[in-house]
Amino acid sequence: MPPDKGQGTIPLDDMRSRPSNGHAVLRKERKSTKSGDREQDKDKDKSKDKDKDRDEEPRERTTKDSRKEKEKETGKSDDKPPEDQEHRDDAPGGREVDLHDFDAVEVTESVAPDLVPPRRYNLNVPAPFLEGPSSDDDEFDMTQIPGSIYASAESFDSMESESFTPRRRLSNGGGPRDEAATRDQAQLKQLRDTVIRLTVEKESAEREAARAMQQLQELKHLLNSDMEQIAKDADSLGQEINRLKDENHLLREELNDAQSHIFSLQPYRKDLTPEEVGRQFDDLVEQVQDWVQKFMDPWLDDYEAGVEALVTGARKQSGEAAKFRRTLQKYPDLVHGCMFPETDEDIIVAIIMRYLNDHIFQKVLYGSGQQYTEMVSFIETQMQTAVEPKRDLFAVRTWTAESYNALMSAPQFKSVRARRSKDMTLDLADILRIFCKKDKFTWFCQNMEDNCVKPAMALYEKIQVSTHHFYLDIQPYISWSGSRLSLSPEFVESIDKLDCRNILQNRKAFNMAKLDPQPTKRDLYVNLLNVCTVVPALYIRQIGQRDAIKAPAVVRKQQMLVAWGPEEKRDKFTEEGDPSLVSHLWFPKSRKRGDGWLG
Repeated sequence: MPPDKGQGTIPLDDMRSRPSNGHAVLRKERKSTKSGDREQDKDKDKSKDKDKDRDEEPRERTTKDSRKEKEKETGKSDDKPPEDQEHRDDAPGGREVDLHDFDAVEVTESVAPDLVPPRRYNLNVPAPFLEGPSSDDDEFDMTQIPGSIYASAESFDSMESESFTPRRRLSNGGGPRDEAATRDQAQLKQLRDTVIRLTVEKESAEREAARAMQQLQELKHLLNSDMEQIAKDADSLGQEINRLKDENHLLREELNDAQSHIFSLQPYRKDLTPEEVGRQFDDLVEQVQDWVQKFMDPWLDDYEAGVEALVTGARKQSGEAAKFRRTLQKYPDLVHGCMFPETDEDIIVAIIMRYLNDHIFQKVLYGSGQQYTEMVSFIETQMQTAVEPKRDLFAVRTWTAESYNALMSAPQFKSVRARRSKDMTLDLADILRIFCKKDKFTWFCQNMEDNCVKPAMALYEKIQVSTHHFYLDIQPYISWSGSRLSLSPEFVESIDKLDCRNILQNRKAFNMAKLDPQPTKRDLYVNLLNVCTVVPALYIRQIGQRDAIKAPAVVRKQQMLVAWGPEEKRDKFTEEGDPSLVSHLWFPKSRKRGDGWLG
């Protein structure tokens, strides 16, 4: 369909963003249609030849050139009469467009809409000329214009192909408009290259994405395979675990049977040796001695002040002093020992050790649980007399030890042990309370229990469950004869079984084998004086098979204080030394130490 007169296409370069020109007034074309067609055909041929040359030239375009082109194009209308110019200026955003601007034929090609963003143009294009003469100055009535023509970028699908040819304008001759078209072509060329490059990058990215997706699928497949294998392995492991549990249960039952058989063939426990019991007994004695030294040091560091405080305390606390004297009176050798200087700590240690021996080592289960101990004793007697065949002493002793072990291991016995420990601690601390400050009695009791009572109970429970019989024994060799002290002559006869310490030589061990010359019996009776017994002896009676009982053997000798030397030397030591603190509690002021206590 041939184009209408005075109506042309929108050039590509006019697709740039411009101010709205909706109020422009179009003039009629002066030339005839036929001549215009002939000129357009010629311009088309020329523009085709020029387009081939333009494709080879650089294609850059700037906004500044575009503005210059606008000025040149609008400059044609500036030659019009001032009235027309004034009329154009009065229109809002209006611009007078001459029909000569549309005398060139426009050749357009589609551009991809994603490359050239669509723009909306509102152009008032005149309808086809009405029949009749018209002049150049005639203006179209705005009512004759059919409406706004919207120019927008059409679909530019062909830009992605290599046959894309940008829209270009064919004109009758060169000029600024041709240069602008060249720049447009260069810009479109650049856009095409960009599209090609982006297309290549897109295809490369798609290939990479496809490759990554393939790798992901492979990993998923591998993971699924691994999970299936793990599930299979888990099932097999679960079956193996169940099988091993069953096997372990059977093996444990067999082991328990074997252990029971082994236990039936061996002794019930590893029996105690004399060396082991002796070491623990030494530890007990050392703990007691250290504790006594600790609480007696304040009294002995300053002798005069200690005597004054003790005598004053005895007057104020007569009941406590009387209780200590009653305890001391039960042990005549300790009364004899307090007549010698520097014997206070030894006497206190002796009192503690004898209390532990009387209330722990000489009792059965600390004197508690009498109904149980009587039952054990009854069964033990029946095993020796009424059972047929009769049991030997070793079997009876083993059964007795196991019975006591069961009683002391019972949960109910823990409370019995704790109660007896507390009772014995308070009783022993009350005996020695005369040597304790009032504000330190709690501390005194706590240390008495930790250093004396509890270690003694631990040693007793160990020897109580032994097949062999361990026991403590004490022989002071001094006794009361009325109101006087009597020394036993058996002391000299038993000197080899005693651990004697000479107070005249700072408690040096007395060993007859090392004396030179060897003393005779008469020398011993005359020059060796028994002072007191400090620590009882530890003995053992070993029980053998078939009622074989060995004679008692000494594990630890009885510890004693002696005075070895002439009588003059003993008297000098007594007179020059400070009397013991215990002697101030025992002897009344009216009696002197040498007044007839020895018989």
